[in-house]
Amino acid sequence: MTQRATTGAVRKLHSIHFLAAEREFRGSIELGVNRYKVAFIPASVAVTDGKLEITGDVAITGKGRSPLSAKSVRATLASVQAGIGAAPPAPARFATRRLGPQANPDLPRTEATDATGFAGTLYFHLSPINRRTLGIPVDMSRVQMNLRLAPTSQTERELQWLFSAAAAALLGTTQDQALAREYADEIQRLLTS
Repeated sequence: MTQRATTGAVRKLHSIHFLAAEREFRGSIELGVNRYKVAFIPASVAVTDGKLEITGDVAITGKGRSPLSAKSVRATLASVQAGIGAAPPAPARFATRRLGPQANPDLPRTEATDATGFAGTLYFHLSPINRRTLGIPVDMSRVQMNLRLAPTSQTERELQWLFSAAAAALLGTTQDQALAREYADEIQRLLTS
């Protein structure tokens, strides 16, 4: 999504939609008649100041141009949206763990409550990217990465469970950073091995 800045010169890019694809996130940016393929390639995952952060490179390609990339872009988890359907199975290492927080007796039970709830889309805030680094004519000083999780492989299913569990540990009413760090370490192993 883009919008003209109030100065009228440079449009502002507000968000990029990505799909988790094995060990990277893939999306596109459309600016008028120009379409660019964009990828976020994770290099590290950590819990910093109570937030899940993924650091990696943003690579962009377009018709008739050389690929360009921005190094060490930080993506900080801001929010999640629940998925629809059956919750992903836990990775073998976490098979005895519940996916979400403990049951809350004050809330009505639904098909996406507690251990049956899971993340379908993760919303990350990206650190500012210099538009000249990627060679596109938009302001990328505050961009949101909307990462949709629609797993088609075992790695993607495990990542969905781990992202869901890490988000529950950090964004729930009670934060458990130690547990979130354990999940972040496993996310990093899957994304960078």
